Order: sequence, then C-alpha cells, then structure tokens
Amino acid sequence: MNALNFFTGILSRNKSTLIILFFVFCGLAGLAQPANDNPCTAAVITSAATCTYQTFTNVAATGTVGAPAPGCASYVSGDVWFSVVVPAGGALLFDTQAGGVTDGGMAIYSGDCNNLVLIECDDDDGAGNMPQINRTGLTPGSTVWVRFWTWNGGAAGTFGICVTTPPPPPPAPINDDPCAPIILTPGASCTFQTFTNAGADASAGVPAPGCASYSGSDVWFLVTVPAGGALIFDSREEVITDGGMALYTGDCNNLVLLACDDDGSANGLMPSITRTGLTPGSFIWVRFWEFGNNNNGTFEICVSIPPPPPANDNCAGAVSLTVNPDLLCAATTTGTTISATPSTAPAPTCSATGVNDDVWYSFVATGASHRITLSAVTGTSTGMAMGLYSGACA
Repeated sequence: MNALNFFTGILSRNKSTLIILFFVFCGLAGLAQPANDNPCTAAVITSAATCTYQTFTNVAATGTVGAPAPGCASYVSGDVWFSVVVPAGGALLFDTQAGGVTDGGMAIYSGDCNNLVLIECDDDDGAGNMPQINRTGLTPGSTVWVRFWTWNGGAAGTFGICVTTPPPPPPAPINDDPCAPIILTPGASCTFQTFTNAGADASAGVPAPGCASYSGSDVWFLVTVPAGGALIFDSREEVITDGGMALYTGDCNNLVLLACDDDGSANGLMPSITRTGLTPGSFIWVRFWEFGNNNNGTFEICVSIPPPPPANDNCAGAVSLTVNPDLLCAATTTGTTISATPSTAPAPTCSATGVNDDVWYSFVATGASHRITLSAVTGTSTGMAMGLYSGACA
C-alpha cells in the first residue's frame, strides 16, 4: 500500500485523523532556525549596569562553520550568536540563566563575524551548570561576539542571557606602596584600627614574604622602634578573615625581610608577630595582604609595646626563695613569665622544646633534699616546666 492509498483509507474511516496528522507533519517540517543562528546575524545586546535576562532559544540551531572551536563545554553543534559593543571601561560580565537549557556553554570572540578570534570559553561558572564570563581589558568601542550552545549537544531550548558593565575597581589605597606607608604609633596596649587593601596592587621589587600565600594586593605601614626594642604586631578580622603579614627593615626602596606570619594571632586565621631585639629608633615596614588574594577588603591592625621583662629574666637577677623547714610552703613567692625572654643556660632535659620565656629563682640548700612546687598557674600558659641548676651564673 502506498502512502496515498494509506491516507485515503484513513480518510474514508475518519476524516479528522488525516487533518491531525497533516498538521503534525507540517509542524515538524516547518521548524525554522533562530534568526541569530550565525555570527553575522547575531542578536544585538546592549550592556547595562544591572543584569536583566533576555530569553532566547537554540531550538533548530545549526553548527557554525569556520568559527574557531570554543574548546570547552563539549561543543557539538546547535549554537546561537549575540553581539555586544564594549563600553569605555573595557570590562563586561556575560551571564546566562537556565530555562529549557539547564547545562550550557558560552564563548566570546573578537574580530568580525567572518573572521573571529577566540577570547575565552566557559562551562559552569554561572548558576548551576550555566556559563558566565567576566572579562576585563577589552577594547572600548569594539564588538564582542557571544556564542551559546547546549553542553555536549544535549536538548535545545530556551535560556536567559544578559551582559552587564561591572562597576569600576576601587581606587588604590594611599598606602599601596612601601614608600607611602601609613604610620602606626605603638601603644602600651593594642588599639585596633581599620584599614583596607581593596584596590591595592602587588609591590614590585620587594623580597617575597614567603608565607600566607602572598599573590598581591598588599598595603604598607611604618613603625618606629621604641626604646625597649620590642614590638607586638597583631591583626583582627573584618571583611578579610585570613590574612598574612611580614616585617621588613632597610628603606622603602631597599627592604630586607625580617619575619613573616600566617595564623599567629588569637583572632582566627589572622597574623601576629612579636619581635624583640630591634634597634631603638629604627624603622619597621609592615606588609599586609589577604591569603590567596581572593577576598580583599577591610581588616584591623595594631602595634603595641610589650611590658618590660621581669627582673628575674636572667640568672643574675634570680629571686631568692626562703626554704620552709616544715615542707608546707607556708611562705610563697609570686612571679610571672610575661615578656620573659629565652635563656642561654643549658636546656633542661625534661623539656623537649627547650627553654622558652624563662624566669629564675634561687635558694640556699639546708638539707640533702628539698621539694619545689608550682601552684596557682594563671594566664594563657598551657605547659610549665622547671629545671634545677647548681653552680654560679655565667
């Protein structure tokens, strides 16, 4: 039976059936390609300050011949095209929204519609599995062509697209350069001040700090070393929650790295550096940045002078203890290790990490054995140790 006899038979039984089939076949044969199926008939989009998605479709779109392969998002075919004129700032944000297409790919090109040059391709940087491209350094007044397709030739359908002009970057902070630092005055205690590294550049020619994943956007401070030669540099979170800090000596055009810290502060993942033995009256440059350079903004910093070391910081200043004959410690002596410095005496064998911030006491033995007791330990110490020495101070 040929097709005509088949439809004649159907018509004789049910005329409405033929009418329905006729429209179905006509509908399938009549699907038109999108008007923007080719780069030279690209849909024009005007960039705006905010994103307002416009809805398009790639249903029945064909593959573009001659355009450089995008190289991402498993391009097969079925692409549609858009064109955008680059604004004065040379920056554009291309974003897409899922519709019938829930997994798309996007590429942007320069040149003209018959001679395109690939700039960038993206797969999933937008919401869900949709693409997004944020591009700076484009030539103002030039045209950028945008290519969109369904990932790996999947089901075509509708999608949203918008192009926005990002706001200009913030101006560089006044202390973006080591020769223009903000002066910090050390105090008797820490008084945090708020600053920002938003808009800062990397400092060229300065020795790398070597810690806290430095990759740019640093700001600088300058501190004059006080008479005691000791300083505490501390920081605290605001927008930045993970920072890095380094200290330098020298002059702003010839800096020498002194110390670097990542997470030494008690404030989360922020840095802190305590330094003794500095030359009174000399300058210390402080370099601060955000770990990884991907969350720049405000932070807090302070510089303080640690209290002077205890009088018994060294063996020669040891505090004399009274030996109690009844072994009940009826008479006790108070002390502190705050601001104490390490000793040059032989390290006690019971301390695996050596001697740190030690203070000294002495007594005259009145018998063959004596008991020495530590009690009422307060503060932030997590471990105290004692060593017993005989002889004379060096």
